[in-house]
Amino acid sequence: MVKHPRSDDTRSAVLDVVCQRLWKHDEGLIRIADVCSETGLSSSVIYNHFRSRQGLIDAAYLEIYREITTELLDVFKVVMTDADSAETIIERLREQISDPAHEHVWEDRRHMRIRVATAAIARNSMRQEFAVLQDAYLRAIAAYFTDLQERGVVGNLLAPDQQAIMFESCLVLRSFVDIAVERVDDDNWLGMLAIVLGSSQH
Repeated sequence: MVKHPRSDDTRSAVLDVVCQRLWKHDEGLIRIADVCSETGLSSSVIYNHFRSRQGLIDAAYLEIYREITTELLDVFKVVMTDADSAETIIERLREQISDPAHEHVWEDRRHMRIRVATAAIARNSMRQEFAVLQDAYLRAIAAYFTDLQERGVVGNLLAPDQQAIMFESCLVLRSFVDIAVERVDDDNWLGMLAIVLGSSQH
């Protein structure tokens, strides 16, 4: 008798495969038959967990977004915790983005976030869950800014939640600059972040 994996394990295995494929391919190229072949599961098992191909893709996009925002919050913890000035935050960010080993990681994740957000805007099926993820992420960033403002590290012209939104906007909108005729270099981009932080370095 074949031993079937637990339900949670099955769901995770399927999501792992689809997430990996979404990093490499457009969602239009995701085929249930390929997922079945790679996981060894039948299409009925997959549909039992995700109801439809679209439901599977939505779930994978949301899982990717959850992973990216978790990674970003880990970076912000390193960058913002115990920072004694806005300039310190900028220099710590510079170290993160100037490391050649991480250059494509940052860019790939920026672009994927745009893909997921676009899908969430277009599809009611994932909009609510995406909104919950994004809200939790922004609240976490706002908590950092609350601490930074209370310690006088960054400016307080904006409320912490507003500062978090502006900071997030600078991160995400760089994706559009990535495909511009003239790309914004790191110095100019960090200068914009410095303004959001209320730093004098701009």
